[in-house]
Amino acid sequence: MYKDHPVCELPDDETKIWRYMSLTKFVSLLHRQALFFGRVAGLQKDDPYEGAFPKNYDQPDLKRYFRQIGHADTVAVNCWHIGNYESAAMWKLYGDGGIAVQSTIGCLKKSFDRETREIYLGKVYYIDYEIDHLSSDEENMLSLCLHKRPSFEHERELRALMNLGPSPEVMLRQRERTINYLKVHNLLPEEDEQRLIREQQELTEQVEMELEKDETERYGTYVDVDLEILLDQICIPPTSQPWIEEAVRSLVEKYGFDPSKVRHSRLLEPPT
Repeated sequence: MYKDHPVCELPDDETKIWRYMSLTKFVSLLHRQALFFGRVAGLQKDDPYEGAFPKNYDQPDLKRYFRQIGHADTVAVNCWHIGNYESAAMWKLYGDGGIAVQSTIGCLKKSFDRETREIYLGKVYYIDYEIDHLSSDEENMLSLCLHKRPSFEHERELRALMNLGPSPEVMLRQRERTINYLKVHNLLPEEDEQRLIREQQELTEQVEMELEKDETERYGTYVDVDLEILLDQICIPPTSQPWIEEAVRSLVEKYGFDPSKVRHSRLLEPPT
């Protein structure tokens, strides 16, 4: 379910938002009726500043704590573009050959009603990490995940966020660090040490077996949404052929949704 959060600022509910995605991801959205929330740590390959601390972050104890729990691995996000119109730049970056889903902030909020976990929404702030402070509460790890560098301002990003908890591998590493700390400081009796080592091996094998079945938890989670509420328009790329629109209409209808919501992008229409 959607829940307000003090570090998250939002435009009004009528504000239009867009999610540009590949056709494969769109089919997954229809099939699962769920949005994928990816761990922030997984975004660092494209932007190493995802979840980073500004240079003048003046909470050393919190900084150490957030790093210890792996805040970028704990928070998961689903990203949208804020805008009243289609974005040529976003089509080229994320949606060329794919789909753009258009909704509103209010509809996105309502679409989470069937989800039992708490979901937050907040717009992203763009700061210079060398000189700027965070624009919201420095004492909350969500705030670290709502800031990016000015180089990404064209994204005009809105994020849906959730506290997912650390991935299985991170939990194992944290447990291993705790055991090593106790050993180094002679705080662990020998019999307890052997027991904990055995338990760690068993947990490692269990995690590996679970991840072989489904790797989703390693990278994030799926969050149930009501697509009847969420989907306002389904937009086909400006360079696509007419038959693609018909194919997408058929696909949308096959999954029980309104095919009249599908339309071709107007980005390349000539002036009248």
